[in-house]
Amino acid sequence: MVTKLANYDAPCVVLGKDRLWWIFLLSSLCTPFILAALTMIIRLMIRIHHNRKFFVDRNAKIDKTTTFTYFYEEFEVEWVTAIRDAADTLVSTRFRAGQIMAITSFVLSMCSLIIYYNTVSFFIKDVEQCQLFTNNVHQQADFAFNVFFLLYYLLRFAAAEEKITFLFNIWSIVDYFTVPPAFVGLALDRDWIGLKFLRVLYLRRIPNILWALGVMNSPAKIKLTQLGLTWIAILLAAGGMFHLVENSGDPFYPDYDGQRVTYWDFCYFAFGTMATLGSADINVKTILGKLTNVFLVFIVLMLIAFAVPEVLDLLGEREKHNGYHRKVHNEKHVVICGYITFDSVAEVFAEFFHPDRDIRDIKLICLDEGRPSMDFEAFLKKYKFQVGYLRGHIMNPTDLHRAKVHEADACLILANKTTNNAETEDTNNIMRVVALKNYHPKLRIIVQLLQYRSKSYLTSIPNWDPSVGDDVICLPEIKLGLLAQNCVAPGFATMMANIFAARASNLSDALPDWLNQYLSGAGMEMYPQTLSDTFSGLKFHELVEICYEKLNLLLLAVSNVPDENSSFFSLQFILNPPVGFRIQKGMTGCFIAESVNDAQRLVNPFVTI
Repeated sequence: MVTKLANYDAPCVVLGKDRLWWIFLLSSLCTPFILAALTMIIRLMIRIHHNRKFFVDRNAKIDKTTTFTYFYEEFEVEWVTAIRDAADTLVSTRFRAGQIMAITSFVLSMCSLIIYYNTVSFFIKDVEQCQLFTNNVHQQADFAFNVFFLLYYLLRFAAAEEKITFLFNIWSIVDYFTVPPAFVGLALDRDWIGLKFLRVLYLRRIPNILWALGVMNSPAKIKLTQLGLTWIAILLAAGGMFHLVENSGDPFYPDYDGQRVTYWDFCYFAFGTMATLGSADINVKTILGKLTNVFLVFIVLMLIAFAVPEVLDLLGEREKHNGYHRKVHNEKHVVICGYITFDSVAEVFAEFFHPDRDIRDIKLICLDEGRPSMDFEAFLKKYKFQVGYLRGHIMNPTDLHRAKVHEADACLILANKTTNNAETEDTNNIMRVVALKNYHPKLRIIVQLLQYRSKSYLTSIPNWDPSVGDDVICLPEIKLGLLAQNCVAPGFATMMANIFAARASNLSDALPDWLNQYLSGAGMEMYPQTLSDTFSGLKFHELVEICYEKLNLLLLAVSNVPDENSSFFSLQFILNPPVGFRIQKGMTGCFIAESVNDAQRLVNPFVTI
């Protein structure tokens, strides 16, 4: 009679047997701590053995060139490293084998979940079923899946750099509550519903798998998909937890074995809890069920606090900085990339849009991967008609198209002047030049470099053409050049610094005359301007006298007569031409003036001598 009962497919309590759920649960709870203890013991033994060996070898009579590294390498077992590399190949999604293993793990997790749903979708007699393992097809299939999960866990453990951290991550915890109970059920000829529903958390790995396969590449889509799947996984996991505790009853009240409600009814109840609506027709009756409900409310509140700002941030960033640059009428634009920060862009903006330059109908477009800081955001909002910001990578042609680089007047590549690795910074900027020239060969590029020797690499870049305006600004070269000239002519560096930078004069009667004169000179800049045909035939010194006395301009140099179809950047300026040099039609002069409007007076065809 006992044998017949043992082979009978029925709840264990019907067969007069006690529930052994605590053994299943204990196997899951003890596994991570046992593994952590074994890991620490093995590490300690290796360290003790290593220290003892080093102490012995250090006192032995050995060659003087022997170093500590020699003794350490004796303990660095090669096969351990080989196993780690092989395991990393099998679990990392960077490799094809790792992608196959990840997909297989996900598919088998869903199959195990389907077996669980097939059991709990109907009214069950008890959460613990007694039946021979050989007669339970569902348990056999689930056990086979868990054997694969065990092997996959061991591979991930072998490939992990931080073993202790790996033992307590979310995916390891899912394995602890699903794999050990499968082996316990095999030993006891029992099948406990348990926490198999935790496999539903593997839904959160769908975006990572799609990203590894190249199906989903947008970071925003990946994050939004993960947030949505997280809510679904928590809903289904909460339904499984309610189903387990309510159908089991409270263990401290043996006379009450809970209520018989299906899994999907509890999912409906969990949805009402998560939506703060509640459910009138389904309620939890056990103490564990009520505690689970309270715990679920806290989880939902934390998720809302985390998810709502994340979603708004993703949607807001997509709307504000992931769009396209839209030109207004005939507006020109300059693309800025490289080292993009609030300070660097504000510095360029201050020089670019200084009132003396009178620059209009042009916009600066910053292209960078990161998000702008709060100060930067406020700056962009204040000057939204002069400065724009797009999130993107300079190496991505799609992002370059969004910024309309092919229509830009120029591209300015900024360098991080405070970096500790100038060579890396120059290498990155040179690679940006290569990417931009490959995308649009005729684009004018102005790049900042930190080392003089880096300039030589630019000449070998295809389509790099100074005649179209391509230029390199080597900051140390300029500084050292100014210092050298200042040694020859004291004050030269100060004069050139004042000419290069745009400043306001800020004259005042309260200031001494010499200071007002200095501020007046410091407020002037250098401007190139095409000469009016009215001045054709004049000698250079005569034009200098007219500009200084009549127009309050200082003429320093004039260009050669430009060839037909030549650009402005191909002009060659003649500084202080020889006696007898005459102005010809189409020449360009280089002036020192207070503003560009003063220099533009030379274009007026009605100017007479």
